[in-house]
Amino acid sequence: MSYTSLYKVFKTKRVEIAEFRNGHGSGPPVWDYLTKTYLGESYWFSAGDKLWALARDKRVPLDIRMAHAFTFDYAIVLPEHFTRMSEACATMNRTLEAWLGWKDCVNHWGAFSELFKTLKVDKRCQGVGMRCTSVCDVWDSYPRHGKDRVFDCVGMTLLWDSKEEAIGIQS
Repeated sequence: MSYTSLYKVFKTKRVEIAEFRNGHGSGPPVWDYLTKTYLGESYWFSAGDKLWALARDKRVPLDIRMAHAFTFDYAIVLPEHFTRMSEACATMNRTLEAWLGWKDCVNHWGAFSELFKTLKVDKRCQGVGMRCTSVCDVWDSYPRHGKDRVFDCVGMTLLWDSKEEAIGIQS
């Protein structure tokens, strides 16, 4: 069975800090919820770029957009955003628990929230990244590949949120 991992990301390496059994408890419930709730489509895998654009769409609550952006390849949560991401993960957890489409299914977002509450700030650490599934890991080749693609998912979501006009999905 696949698993989800969280990593501390440094300039020259990444270090696993937590592993969660069943990779379907990280990105897939978020993507499924967003696809069915905001796109009206039945399966996230076929939603394509419209799904990823929901991280910028103001119809989606800010905490849910932050959690969504955290599932992106090379996304990291900077140490100064650990508390804020803990809150976003808790909101994502409550949303999934209340949503009938994912009720009684694997959901790691509550555990992510708790982990962000306990993380100590290490000035050498750039942030925390996630591998949604052990089937494929963009962090395996870090920093040889991807070092220039790492981005602050909370900061980007807050920046997108600060724009005066909502960024909607283009039809």
